[in-house]
Amino acid sequence: MNDLKTRALKSAKWNSLSVGYTTALQVVQIIWLARLLDPYEWGKMAMAWVIIRLALPVMQGGIGQAIIQSKNLSKSQFSSLFWVQMLTGTLAFIGVNALMPLWVLFFEEANIRPLLLIGSFSFLLSPPGNVFQALFTRRMEFDKLAFIQLIGATFDFIISILLAYKGLGALSISWGFLVRNLANTLFSWWMGREDMPGFTLQFRSIKKMLRFGLYEAGNNLVSILSSVVDKAIIGRYLGAYELGLYAIAWELAMVPVSRINPLITRVAYPVLSTVQDQPEKRNLVFQKITHTLMSINIPVLLFLGLFPAPILTIFFGPAWARGAICLSLLSLLGLGRAFTNLGAGIFLAQGHSDVNFSWNIVVSATTALLLITVFPFYCSLESAALVQAVPYWGLLGAWLWLLRKKGGISISPFLRILIRCILFTLPVGFFLLLLDFWNIPDIHKLVIGMVGSAILYMVTLWIFDRPFVLAIKSWFLLSIK
Repeated sequence: MNDLKTRALKSAKWNSLSVGYTTALQVVQIIWLARLLDPYEWGKMAMAWVIIRLALPVMQGGIGQAIIQSKNLSKSQFSSLFWVQMLTGTLAFIGVNALMPLWVLFFEEANIRPLLLIGSFSFLLSPPGNVFQALFTRRMEFDKLAFIQLIGATFDFIISILLAYKGLGALSISWGFLVRNLANTLFSWWMGREDMPGFTLQFRSIKKMLRFGLYEAGNNLVSILSSVVDKAIIGRYLGAYELGLYAIAWELAMVPVSRINPLITRVAYPVLSTVQDQPEKRNLVFQKITHTLMSINIPVLLFLGLFPAPILTIFFGPAWARGAICLSLLSLLGLGRAFTNLGAGIFLAQGHSDVNFSWNIVVSATTALLLITVFPFYCSLESAALVQAVPYWGLLGAWLWLLRKKGGISISPFLRILIRCILFTLPVGFFLLLLDFWNIPDIHKLVIGMVGSAILYMVTLWIFDRPFVLAIKSWFLLSIK
């Protein structure tokens, strides 16, 4: 266990560096681009991103997760998985371009065609690097992954901002994304040159891995479907401008889940896979992950939910303020996803990719049914945001049952941790509600809210959860050595 802890701490150090840097850079990038591009340009990109995201699971094929989860991986198996990954990437590229006319017709927006074309080339560029990044993750070589991601994010930032200043609009985001994928692949190959795949393709030796990967690909597909169906409907019925407002609110609400949580989850998955046959250690690791993530997610999402207007007005500009209510409602979705996403890693580590798949099918079907029912009567950004949050909270009991039955997790300690994390944020919530009644400029309200909330939350943790604060301090000091 000590060796595993040492490896996890070392991995966390590099993972924190890469995720922290890329998260900060991407947040600055979104804010900067939002000031250079109007909601219509963001809406066009969001339309194109719907089909790009739906094609991602086809390109990935669950190959990366299969590599990480496998207990033993031979060179011939790695080579076979590499060529399967190249095949799935080619299929995704062909599929996106073949369906492009239908997607343009669906949105009635011809200007998304070049965005889709540029984005589709990433499906040819990404696969060669994806297998090496999965291999690095399997070995917990997060120093290599950190370097790759730092380079890719930096190229994306520079290219997209420069092209936006040149007046390319949404195309600047597409080109930045493409250059990012190219850089990631080139540096992945360079750092993995000692493990170059051969020309072996033996389906029999990777049959079990492919089955696992297909479940994971299907799981990712339905998960993504549940998160883009609202954007497809908004784009179709309300147009690109309204979709742009919604897309920015969505990006902000998903910051904890998609940007902050990977600080822990990227390291947690291989660690959980290592202790998959040790129930006590598995539960202990999962409880620590839950404590850390919820101590971050809950206060951040609470702040976004209670202070949406000052955040949008000050950081993004007056044009984006109309998405304030939408952002508040999406923060509920962000919290629901943060809760349920905790189980995804444990199910994968236990080899139950089918559980994630089934869960996301149910969530996607429920979301789609609610949207179809609600939108004809109340078609708005707010209704779409609220409908997205309902399945995650309405099905929470079923998810807890799956966590205990299939993940082997003890629910009582898990729930106690969640309740404690919620209670510790209550003083912050009361403070923000009182501050919202003050008749002061948004900039003053935002600064006081951010500084005051941070101080109040840290004081609360120090008084009531001091061991956790000391553990985080200890981890931080170890990570910077």
